Amino acid sequence: MATDSTNNQSKASEEIDLKALLQSIGNFFQNAFERALDLIIYFRRLVKKRLVLFVILAAIGAGSGIVINVIKQPHYVTSAVVNSQFFRGKLIQNAFANLNDLAEEGNHLVLAEKLHIDTVSASLIKSFSLEVLMSEADRDLYETLLEGLDPQNNPVLYNQIQEKLSADNQTTYKIVAELYDPEVIPELDSAVLHFLLDNEFIKKRIAINNINLERREEKIAQELDKMDSLSSLIYLNYQRMAQDQNRGSNNVYVGGAEESAILNPLQVYREGLDLYNQELEVKRARFLNEDIEMIENFTRFQKPKVAGKIRLSLMGFLAGIALALGISLALDFNKFLDRVEDSRKQAA
Repeated sequence: MATDSTNNQSKASEEIDLKALLQSIGNFFQNAFERALDLIIYFRRLVKKRLVLFVILAAIGAGSGIVINVIKQPHYVTSAVVNSQFFRGKLIQNAFANLNDLAEEGNHLVLAEKLHIDTVSASLIKSFSLEVLMSEADRDLYETLLEGLDPQNNPVLYNQIQEKLSADNQTTYKIVAELYDPEVIPELDSAVLHFLLDNEFIKKRIAINNINLERREEKIAQELDKMDSLSSLIYLNYQRMAQDQNRGSNNVYVGGAEESAILNPLQVYREGLDLYNQELEVKRARFLNEDIEMIENFTRFQKPKVAGKIRLSLMGFLAGIALALGISLALDFNKFLDRVEDSRKQAA
């Protein structure tokens, strides 16, 4: 009996606590709703009290948006993709940052010299920007690998993946140009390539790379000639051995293990094929000239990138409302401070 009484008291206590909790939650939401309602009523009263101010500033803002749309010079945005084995990282980013600074400050003479174009075309360039271009699949792959690695257990691999994600190690970039006239777009392809190639640091590396490729191609060609001669001798030797065996010759050919390995015809042919593939790779590199190449040219667009009249008007209207609201709040707060100051003077 005593146990049942205790259980009943415990259940009653839990019901009371639950009711109190629900009541407190209800009171919280009710108070929050009342505070929000008070705030809405305050702003409504504020707008009514200074309706003229709100109307004037909102009209000025909307009108300003229309004026900006009329007087603002439209601009066109185009982009290209470039790949560079040497001109990359901070070097290419700093180079295009300098081009952008020249365009923004209106230094058309120097900009024209840098891009090898006339000053009229240079004056039509609004800005330049550069973005590292990396496929989403590659970035997701590297980031996933990086998340699954412990830098303390695999420090070398961790650093290698970080370097892959670093902007300094990327070779493909997206060049974005903003122009005042799309007529200058056809000139940009050659202009950007001239700009990238007209750099002493890059010129030296391209020159030495071309010399190395040329010498490597010559060396591979020489080795291929030797390998072809050796292959011919091996073929003739085996042909003679086959003829001798058919005639029943008693000649015996003795060769050690090392000699057999050297004269292994299959190995000789593999080496010759490997040299031939290397020669093709060198010729491909020299033909493609991958030091600096334009992967995708600048595209010409007919529609300018500028905010529409309605959008600018709406933005100006909202800015005027926000300004009127700020002024009204400042005036009310100033009146509140005056009342506090008066009440303190009376109390003193």
